[in-house]
Amino acid sequence: MSRLDPIIRLRKSELDEVRRKLIHLEKQHAHIQSNITELENTVEKERIHGAEGPEAFTLGLFMERAKLQREQLDAALAAKVEEIDLCREDVNEAFRELKKFEVAKEQEASKAKKVEDKREQDVLDEIGTQKFFKDRRSV
Repeated sequence: MSRLDPIIRLRKSELDEVRRKLIHLEKQHAHIQSNITELENTVEKERIHGAEGPEAFTLGLFMERAKLQREQLDAALAAKVEEIDLCREDVNEAFRELKKFEVAKEQEASKAKKVEDKREQDVLDEIGTQKFFKDRRSV
């Protein structure tokens, strides 16, 4: 186990948390978008049907209210887009931090393997040298 394993687990956990937050924000964005679509559909129905019946005189009030709702939804959507952009930056930063430690762990493992390989080679060299001198003495 590398000394970096606990840090990597922590960074993965942080990345997962930020990703969950991003997913939540994207769901909120989709909800606002569906509210806008629903409002547009309602406005269109009222334009068609409201002008015909006895409710025609309230159509203007409805349209003003719908316009105000649309402005509020547009503002909420714009705010959510900004929030999502900031959260994406957080995800990218968390990913970079995680990657930094994963790369460091790989480098650490590579160094350890090189040291171990060198030790093995030194042992084999020593065995070979001893065998060579042993064989020379017996000749």
